[in-house]
Amino acid sequence: MAEIDRRVIYHFDWTLFSLALALCGVGILSVVSATWGGKHHGLDPLVTRQLIWVAVGTGLMTAAALTDYRSLGTYAYLFYAMAVAMLVVVEVAGHSTGGSRRWINLGFFNPEPSEVAKIAVVLVMVRYLREEPPKGGWNLLHMIIPALLLAVPAGLVLKQPDLGTALILILITGTLIFVGGLNWRMLVVLSLAAVLVAPAGWHYLKPYQRGRLVSFLNPQSDPLGTGLSYHPVRDRDRLGRRVG
Repeated sequence: MAEIDRRVIYHFDWTLFSLALALCGVGILSVVSATWGGKHHGLDPLVTRQLIWVAVGTGLMTAAALTDYRSLGTYAYLFYAMAVAMLVVVEVAGHSTGGSRRWINLGFFNPEPSEVAKIAVVLVMVRYLREEPPKGGWNLLHMIIPALLLAVPAGLVLKQPDLGTALILILITGTLIFVGGLNWRMLVVLSLAAVLVAPAGWHYLKPYQRGRLVSFLNPQSDPLGTGLSYHPVRDRDRLGRRVG
């Protein structure tokens, strides 16, 4: 047991851990600076909450570092089903803010299931791609199940709406499939298919989502930066302040 503990400590990424704590420290100092009311008022409740979350996050990160990540594959499909169920709850009774319904209001905590979906998609894709890797790489027929596994959470995330997270889920899946052994012929076919489907997808995007993509690809088309936010109401207010 002592030998295992020494190996964990030896291989632990202390640099990353220290940088993460330093970044948390900078954030907490910023909150203290913004909320400080004098030595007679004490710490603002927001600072206390931040300290609690840093402590909780540090504990969870330590637990994750001590866990064999390969064992997570056993629960990949269960974790995926849980993530999809959470996304369905968001669709039915989620908490709305800024025109988006992305959170579950638990009173003391508002989890964002789309973040859980990122981990779930990674786990389920790795589990599927490792089960029976085909000889000669993956072909179009083999892509049906991964496409369905992606379509369910990505579709629910798009309805929130959260285009950015949906694109991340697609990127995660594509990267894992490519690393898992996608042959170059299939890569070309899927790339052409994406190009052909893009105009149809563009039609279903909301105006502010189109503006976001256009300003990302061509920043000069949006000199006032109104396309950088997903919240059109805030965009109009900010534009009004700048013009006025």
